[in-house]
Amino acid sequence: MTPGFDQFRAALGDAVARKDPAALRRLAADDIRASFGGDGGWEEFAFTWGLEEPQNSALWKQIESTMALGCAKTETGGRVFPGMFQDLGDDADPFELLVVRPGAALHSEPDKSAPPIRRFDWTSVIALADRGPDGWVKVQAPGGEAGWVEQALVISPLDYRLVSEIVDRRWRITALVAGD
Repeated sequence: MTPGFDQFRAALGDAVARKDPAALRRLAADDIRASFGGDGGWEEFAFTWGLEEPQNSALWKQIESTMALGCAKTETGGRVFPGMFQDLGDDADPFELLVVRPGAALHSEPDKSAPPIRRFDWTSVIALADRGPDGWVKVQAPGGEAGWVEQALVISPLDYRLVSEIVDRRWRITALVAGD
């Protein structure tokens, strides 16, 4: 019998909250990926994330923030966090597309004091330029409006994603990767 995904997600959340590499190892596939290069495997994953000092590793915050964005079912029946990029379609360019978090404002200038043109609710936008001054990115919203959004309020499909799949009849983390 395959343990349920909800149980897996709860165990993963618990391992992250406790910053427990042993518990995380039990949830990881033997060939877990930390990048698109290398050979994979737990040793490489642990080295990449600095788990020799687990309390200081950036891994825990990364998994926590990635899981907080929800998950979606993959074409093969696995799950991916965050789920918002699972069904982008073939026309989406992951190098241009960004998703803006709810409540983020589109400003006419890269300045918090500039009056907001509009506010977003999980809206996909197109990046028009590299990051602007002081953590801003210029975007084009649906309908053609252009303006500036704080970089901290956007998510890229090239950011970290956590992939989980059934391996040997158990849910396992098979990858925590960024990029394309």
